[in-house]
Amino acid sequence: MHHSFSDDIVSVTNLRKELPAMLTRVRNGVPVTIMQGDQADLVIVKRADLAAMAGEAEALRARIADLSSEIETLEILSDPRLLASVEAGLGALRDGRVIALDDLGDAG
Repeated sequence: MHHSFSDDIVSVTNLRKELPAMLTRVRNGVPVTIMQGDQADLVIVKRADLAAMAGEAEALRARIADLSSEIETLEILSDPRLLASVEAGLGALRDGRVIALDDLGDAG
């Protein structure tokens, strides 16, 4: 679902005069931008549309997190020294050459 703010701009004065008609437009899925003075920084949208936009934003945040993780993996795989360090750590883990975090204080 793609949402964008409306080119349907109404002044506060006209909003007062045309409120029922503007609310009908909003209920029909047409956002209405309110102009006050020289600022058009308020928009009336349907609650369901706002919820859908919030859901889309959350899905995008999750996708960005996934992409960040994928980029980090690619950076590790493209750095031979870092990759060798990871492989050495995995080898130490596999061979049992590790200290448990709980035992770290007892290691000294």
